[in-house]
Amino acid sequence: MPDLSNVMINLKPACNLSIICICIRSQTLYDVLGVSKSATQQQIKHAFYDKSKKLHPDGSHSSENERLTATKAFVELKHAYDTLRRPADRRAYDFGERIRERRRQGPSTGNFYGSSRSSGFGNFGSSRMNEEDFRSASNDQWKWILQVSMIGFGFAILYNLGYVYHLYARERELAKLVNKDEIARSFLRQNGFEEIREDHGEIMNLAQILKDDVDEAWRRRYEIREEYRWLRAVQDVDHNRRVRARRAAAQRDQEPGN
Repeated sequence: MPDLSNVMINLKPACNLSIICICIRSQTLYDVLGVSKSATQQQIKHAFYDKSKKLHPDGSHSSENERLTATKAFVELKHAYDTLRRPADRRAYDFGERIRERRRQGPSTGNFYGSSRSSGFGNFGSSRMNEEDFRSASNDQWKWILQVSMIGFGFAILYNLGYVYHLYARERELAKLVNKDEIARSFLRQNGFEEIREDHGEIMNLAQILKDDVDEAWRRRYEIREEYRWLRAVQDVDHNRRVRARRAAAQRDQEPGN
């Protein structure tokens, strides 16, 4: 058998071209080797060696064109064997072939975008959808998402507005404890009065009690309870003025020359 190692090394730059040619043609790697898709690894190996003897570039080829054709065919054969002889590469190739087969059986290549997207979304209840149907279904889905989002956004706004109004109403209730309400508000802010803060009736009862206490404290502030303060209150308003006048007159009398 001819030495294939040198030929394989020399033909490596042409592998990419052979891959492109095989992909463009409808022929599969199994067709290149002449085996079925269910062939075993041993059958693939035997098929490669049998065909490589016929297509090897060093074989008997009368013209340059025949030699070039044989070289391209051998490169395709070598690529097919290298792919299918490795189980992992063979599974990947079979998977790609199944995808390409589905595409050939499905919509045209021009509608590939719509077909792939529609299949990804479960076709929205249909087996096949064209691009217009897909856009319509996508628009309907986005409308539904926007409607649900707007409803949720509206509920969030209403909840926050209600909470702000609740805080404002509670502050107003506390502010109704008259101008001296600092004591009352401080009293309500103590620990242990959280439940009372939420009960309107309890707030009003406590506010009235605290209001009476505060008013009493303010009255006591201005009441005269000590005797000396009563005496000062009943004294003549001009008493101090007369005392100062008498002192000034006495000083003038004591001056020499008077």
